[in-house]
Amino acid sequence: DHPAAQNAVILIGGPEAYSWNKLVETTGQVLGQTLPVNYVAVGDPVPLLPESMAPLLVSMEHYESDIDMRETSARFGIEPTSVLAFGEQFFGRAVEAA
Repeated sequence: DHPAAQNAVILIGGPEAYSWNKLVETTGQVLGQTLPVNYVAVGDPVPLLPESMAPLLVSMEHYESDIDMRETSARFGIEPTSVLAFGEQFFGRAVEAA
């Protein structure tokens, strides 16, 4: 409902770019455990995901973009959420300070 968003293309990113490994590591940190990682070759089926997801996953593996959120943040008065903060909110658990 923000007037500046009407008919606009808005790129959305976070405060920093993350690798798949960093996402898994951070999620494990929030959950308080090390998560197992099983690798598959690019383009191979991923267990528990529909095969129709393969082209999307391939494109995500070959495309990396760091989206600068400064302009969007200022324009809409928002602050990007880190993966750690999102994980804490999503799983309802705060990481204890070391």
